[in-house]
Amino acid sequence: MEKSGRSDRKRFARMLCAFSSGMLLMLVSSWFALATAQVSKTEPVTGPVKGGSYTLAATPNKVSMVQGSGGMSRTTVRPANGFSGSVSFAATGLPRGVTAAFSPNPATETSTLTLTASTTAAVGETTVTIRGTSGSLTATTTLSLTVTGTMDAAAWRSYMSKHPVPGVGCFTANYPSTAWTPTKCMLAPPYPLTVGNGTDFVAQAQSGTIMSATGSFPFLNEQISDITENDVGNPFTFGGSNDFSLQVNANQFPTSTPNAIQSNGTNPCASGSECTGWQQFVLTNYASLSPVGSSIYIQFWLIGYQAAFGTCPNSQIPGGWESGLLGQWRTSNGGCFINSPATGVAIQNISAIGSGQLLLTGSNDLGGLDEVSLLAGNQGWALGFPTNFIGLSQAWTQAEFNVFGLWNGSQAVFSPGITIGVADTLTGAGGSAISATCVSNQGTTGETNNLSLGQCPCFANGSQIEFTESNLLPPGSYGAIPVTPFCACPNGQFWNPNTNSCTCTPNCSGSRGTMCGGQPDGCGGKCLSSSCGKDDSCKGEFCCIPKCPTGVACGASDGCGGSCSGYCRPGSLTCKSTPSGGFVCDSSNNK
Repeated sequence: MEKSGRSDRKRFARMLCAFSSGMLLMLVSSWFALATAQVSKTEPVTGPVKGGSYTLAATPNKVSMVQGSGGMSRTTVRPANGFSGSVSFAATGLPRGVTAAFSPNPATETSTLTLTASTTAAVGETTVTIRGTSGSLTATTTLSLTVTGTMDAAAWRSYMSKHPVPGVGCFTANYPSTAWTPTKCMLAPPYPLTVGNGTDFVAQAQSGTIMSATGSFPFLNEQISDITENDVGNPFTFGGSNDFSLQVNANQFPTSTPNAIQSNGTNPCASGSECTGWQQFVLTNYASLSPVGSSIYIQFWLIGYQAAFGTCPNSQIPGGWESGLLGQWRTSNGGCFINSPATGVAIQNISAIGSGQLLLTGSNDLGGLDEVSLLAGNQGWALGFPTNFIGLSQAWTQAEFNVFGLWNGSQAVFSPGITIGVADTLTGAGGSAISATCVSNQGTTGETNNLSLGQCPCFANGSQIEFTESNLLPPGSYGAIPVTPFCACPNGQFWNPNTNSCTCTPNCSGSRGTMCGGQPDGCGGKCLSSSCGKDDSCKGEFCCIPKCPTGVACGASDGCGGSCSGYCRPGSLTCKSTPSGGFVCDSSNNK
């Protein structure tokens, strides 16, 4: 019995132990499951926002795109009071059919906003708000977004000249697509485009700085069949048929970007006293080296650097380019220059000049990059380069555009009798509107052509300047018939070869008759009241000729704000009303 009892107690102890272990295991398991569930429901922690505050800026702050295309803008975080947190971005106010994406998002410094419009996106102009959030801190900025419908080829070229490429590298585009497609870059020509002689017209920004300049040739007096390059006195022996360059050139400026000049951080050109910066956006059309002789690239200069310091900088251009595409700083006439990589383009024929289908654009800080683009017919090529390499962004106030020799001071030689119209259009910083003025003898390049600015004027029309240059035939050519120039004139005026001046024919007519009362005559003058005939009456802004046929019922409108009360049948003297509300001629006083 006792033995049996001890066995029962042992079994009970074993059962109690097993139960306690199971309960403990269940408790532990339950606690672990609960803890895991609580952790899984906890929102991820992004980390504390550092102290201070921040603001946002969009560059450019104006974006235009067509239905079925895209656009880009860079959002920059500007810290204040020690802020160092990351910012998350969102865009609101987007029109129907337009989407927005930021990359990276969140970001600590900059984020690229990519806007995409569907083929049915709402057309018009809207204000898009960019909102940044970092913990409890928020900030906003805005940009103007314009969506347009389908474009013809001319509108496409104008649009693409202002449409930023998606990043550093080389790109192409074909009408009607508005997407820049990456293409392989090439090594730029190693030759200098020399410092200039100052004989050209340039576009001067009336205020602020220039973001981009687009050069084109709006007209030509006759078809150009050929062009040659004169290399007389040139140590390089290049040049032949259809060889030329197009250049958009900035003004010279003190450069303040030390890492672009010396790898050790010194900045001997900051004051501009010993050397100055200069930037050129170039098409070299070396047709003699077809099919690989035509390309667009950017040439950077430190004028006077080698003369002042005995050597050229040892720094490289930025951008992470493919091996073999980077040039090196080279010396030329006491200065130093370096070329960006190049985008190869189709050989261009000089006959395209004057068609308005050839546009060369140089841009600084367009979508966060320096860019050069060529739009020709239905094709486009572009190059994106890290911006502000030698400090152009705060100093670009003048832009020169023209057709020149290839490089190293050479000359483009046109056949006699040619007159070309040249247009140079400016865009302000951030894509803003900017007014331009003409400045003479401010050209910066040393390459030339044999066309003379002559007696034709340069005039400004909003953001654009326009002028003509000619290679006139001497008297006696073509059987003693001298060639007279055809000069470009402001809107509403025409070139009068008899007076060698721009002439305007006053226009004082309108839909309601002849203008009077001092209204503009379209030629800078005013329409006078005396232009009205003695039988006319001046009603408001126009002279009005009353229209009141005789022999009909009176009282009708005379077309000039009066009535035809004086136009009754012969023998009638007055016009009187009738009980029905009409008018009749009253003959009761006939004599």
